[in-house]
Parts: sequence; structure tokens; C-alpha cells
Amino acid sequence: RPRYDTCDDPLDVSAGGFFLLSTDGAAPDYALGCRTTTRDLVAEFTLTERRSITIEGDGDFFTVALSLRTTCTDRLTEVDCQSGFPGVIRRRALEPGTYYIIVSASSTGQIGLTLTFGAPVDPPTNDTCAMPLDVSAGGSFPGSTVETADDLTTGCGFAGSPDLAYTFTTTAPQNVRISALAATGESMTYSLRDDCTMASTERRCDYGDPATGTTHQLPAGTYFIIVEGPTFTSVDFTLDVTFLPPSPPLRGDTCAAPILLTPNGTPVSGTFVGMENDHDVSCGFRYRDVVYQFTIGASSDLTVELDAGMFANLSLRPTCT
Repeated sequence: RPRYDTCDDPLDVSAGGFFLLSTDGAAPDYALGCRTTTRDLVAEFTLTERRSITIEGDGDFFTVALSLRTTCTDRLTEVDCQSGFPGVIRRRALEPGTYYIIVSASSTGQIGLTLTFGAPVDPPTNDTCAMPLDVSAGGSFPGSTVETADDLTTGCGFAGSPDLAYTFTTTAPQNVRISALAATGESMTYSLRDDCTMASTERRCDYGDPATGTTHQLPAGTYFIIVEGPTFTSVDFTLDVTFLPPSPPLRGDTCAAPILLTPNGTPVSGTFVGMENDHDVSCGFRYRDVVYQFTIGASSDLTVELDAGMFANLSLRPTCT
């Protein structure tokens, strides 16, 4: 057996830092809550005071699962379990004591195990709609999905995504530009709505890296922003909220003002610049869109050609919305 293969011979990582492990010859000894049994290794650390921690297991072309627990052989004491490429566990404030990390790999090879300790971090106050963070002044607001729950649903997000709640109040119609950007490049989701807990009141939902969009001519009132992170890892992010003078959407941005086409006419050039993600298509996925309209007087064969110089989708329909 290799070293650190069982709880009788754990690698001491209490000082933090980077450790190179190998699963060659390792056996599947322990069950994990986030992965079926595969080759595993064991590390341990002891805290003498409350600390935040980031644990990352980066495999050599394979996924890594990490199980953080207080009793090495007992899965029921699991504090957290995450699997990915890399696998990452983040905790805001672990209490003093001895902890164990079961490092599980889907293949043989080397694993880079990194531990970073920091000062304890208080949980966010805006984890639910009970106390949304007021962003009425606009600006940039740092946030984190570490140890936040999936309390709310968005129209363009995913089930199981951790979320945080924000609110703002305006006294006159304005354009509102919202952007949620993860520090490590994962895609984010935000939902702008009239009622914090009701997804049915959603006015706009955007997803991407960053999730960004402008709501035009938003009437005066109180609104809520739900920010969701990815389901597979915790991220730090920045929410930017900008208030601008009210202006109508560009022509073609919505079904209210489509750009007119003439069949058999001159090809039309367009742009996604300044457009928002307003409509869903069956073959696309949360992209900015442009709306065109044409009329034919009789049944006809039709060829529509779209050349965007990049990946793009086209939906043909008799009813715009």
C-alpha cells in the first residue's frame, strides 16, 4: 500500500500549503457522501482556534472528491463533501479540533492537495429574503456563496444553486444595469423581480460569465435581486448595480419593436451589441437575442441563412413571444 492510504497513517497537513499525493496502489477504503467508492487517501489537520479553510484537490486529468469529517472512518461525521475537476471545499469558520480529509480519485495518478487557512468569516446576513442587502445607492458589492443555501428559484438558473438576496428602491423611472461576476470565472445567475420570494414576479433573468443585463425604463418602486452561484462549487463574486437615465430598448431587442425584413431582399447586417436576453429558443441557451419580422402572402419554401462569424442560434416562429 502507498503511504496515507488509511486512517491509521494520515498525512498531517496542519501547517497548510501544497502536498503532492499519488493514488497508485491505493485501495477503496472509505465511503463518501458525494461519490461512490474509489481509490482514496487520508490527510488530517488540527485547529487550535476558529479558522476559515479552503481545500482543493486537483487530479492529473481526473476528478477528485474531498470528504471533510471529524471522525476518519465515519461518513456520518462528514462536514462537507465535494467532487469536481478540481474538487474544492470551503468553510467559513471551523471550530477548534482535529479533522480528516478523505481524498478520493476516479483514476490512478497524482493529486495536488492544497490547504489555505484564514481568519473566520461571519455568515452573510442576506442569505434569505428576510434581510436582503440594500443596494439602492448603486456600486459594487462583494459576496460569497460559501455555506449559503438554495432558498429561492430563478427563471434561468439551476436547482440546487446557492443564492443571496438584495433590494433597491427608486423614486423615478430608470434604466438599471446589473452584473454578477465570479472571481474565478464560473457562470452566475441573477433575477430581478418585484417580490423577493415569488419567481412569478421576475422581470429579467440573466445567466453567464458574467451574468449581465439592462432593464429599460424600470418604473419607480422597490425591487429585489436574487444572485445565484454555480451548483458545483462555492465562489466569491461581485455584484454591480448601476442606475442610468431611462431609455427605450434598441429596435430589435424585444418583440415590441422587431426589425423588418423583406424576403428575397438585400441581406441585413445586425449586431448583438446593446441587446439583452429576452426570449427563449428551443435550440439555444440564455444568449442575447435580436428579433426580426417578415411577411409572406402565400405558402412558400423558405431558406433563412444566419452567418454570425461565431456560434449562434436562429428560431423561426409565427408568434414572437
